[in-house]
Amino acid sequence: MLTRLELDGFKAFRNFALDFQPFMVFIGPNGVGKTNLFDAITLLARLAEGDSLEEAMLHARGEPTELFTLYADGRRAERIQIAAEFLLDRESLGANGKPFTPTNTRLRYELTLERRGEGAHIIAESLLPLPDSKDTWVRDNLPTKVRKAWILREKRPPYIATVGEEGELSIYRNQDTLTGGRESLKVGSLQKSALGTADPVRYPTIHAVRQAMRNWRLLRFNPEVLRQPCAISAEAKLQPDGAHLPAVLARLLREQPEAAANITQVLQGMLPQVKAIEVRALGDGSRQLVELVGQDGTRFSSRVLSDGTLRLLGLAALCYDAEHRGVICYEEPENGIQLLRLPDMVNVLYGLALNLEREVPEGAQNPPLRQALVNTHSPSILSSVPPHSVYYLGMRHDERGQCTYAVSVRPELIPDEQDRYRTWLQIQQELSGSAQ
Repeated sequence: MLTRLELDGFKAFRNFALDFQPFMVFIGPNGVGKTNLFDAITLLARLAEGDSLEEAMLHARGEPTELFTLYADGRRAERIQIAAEFLLDRESLGANGKPFTPTNTRLRYELTLERRGEGAHIIAESLLPLPDSKDTWVRDNLPTKVRKAWILREKRPPYIATVGEEGELSIYRNQDTLTGGRESLKVGSLQKSALGTADPVRYPTIHAVRQAMRNWRLLRFNPEVLRQPCAISAEAKLQPDGAHLPAVLARLLREQPEAAANITQVLQGMLPQVKAIEVRALGDGSRQLVELVGQDGTRFSSRVLSDGTLRLLGLAALCYDAEHRGVICYEEPENGIQLLRLPDMVNVLYGLALNLEREVPEGAQNPPLRQALVNTHSPSILSSVPPHSVYYLGMRHDERGQCTYAVSVRPELIPDEQDRYRTWLQIQQELSGSAQ
C-alpha cells in the first residue's frame, strides 16, 4: 500500500508531497496533473518489474526528456527525484513459492534520475526501513489497536543505499541478515534499478517490496478488449486493458461462487433483468466468452454490452476477487455510466480499498492490502464519496513556471482552513468555469 509520494522535477511536480489513504479521489480540471500523478506511480511499478529506465519511461507518456520539468525560461530540470513510502503485507511469497515474513513492513524507497542528452540514467537509489520516530503516517492513519497486526520493524542498515567510493558513487544492496554480504552497482550508465534486479533468494525483503510495487497498476479498460473472448489457457488475472476477463470470471465461478453472486448483484443495479453470469466455451473449446443470463433464460454475450456495463463488470471482478491485492489507479469512472448509476460504480471502487481500521482477530491472517486511487473532473462524483477521501489537484504559476499542488476537500470550511482546503462548492464552480 502506497502511503506517501514525493515528486520533484517530474513533469509539473515541484517539491510535491502527499500522504495517501486506502481510498482517494483526485478531482480537478483537465491538464493539472491528475494523470501525471498516476504516471509517476506507474514508472516506479515498471522499474520494480525489471524494465529498463527507457522502457519504464514510455509507460509514463512521453519521451524521456519530456518527463523532466519544463521551466518558464525553456530549460528543463536536470534531475527527477521520487520517494515513495509504503506498508507491506506481513506475509509475502518467496522465490521458492513459499510464504515468508519480511524484516520490516514500513519502508521508504528513493530514486534519483539524471537527464543526459536525449535520455536519462539512475544516479541514486535507496530502500530503508522507516523508524517509528519518523513514521507520522502510522500515527495518523492506523489506530493503536490494529498496529500490531500490520507493523514489523527491525533496526538495520538500508536494504539499498547510494554511497561515495573513491570519488565515485555506487549503489549497494545489503542482504536481510546483519551478517549477510552486500554487492555494489557502479553508477554511470545504470538503466535498471537495484530494486528491480535484486536476487530474490539473497534479498527477500527487497523481493517483497518488488512484488508489492509490481501490483501498482493503472487500469485503462478498453471496452473492445473487455468484449472479446480469451483463450481457455489465459492467465486468470485481469490485465490493465481488461484482457482475460472471461478467464477471471471463470475462476471466480469455479473457486469463489459467493464472489460471482456479488458481481451479479452489482450488475443488476444497471441491468435488473440479469439473473446470472456464465462463461461459455466457444468453437473447439480453446476460447471462452462471458455471457449474461436473463430472468427469462435469454442469453446475451459480452459483445453486446455497453461500455459502462463492461467497465463496471471488470471493476466488480477485481473488487470481489479474494486474490486481488495492490494499488489500482483508475481514471474518470463516470465515463459511460448513467448519472443515477454513478453511486454503484463508486461503491465498487470503494470496495477495492482495505479498511485499515478493522481489527484483525488474533491468530487470523491479515487480509491482502488493497488500495484504490481514482481521478475525475466530474463534480457529480463528490456526492458519492466520503469527504475525507477527496483531494483537489490544481496548477500554480510562479516565476519558475507552473507546478501541480494538492489540497484536501471539505464540505465546509472554518476560517483558519481557507488557504489549505477547497470546498465542494468552490470545486463545482471551478470545474464549470474550466469547461466553458
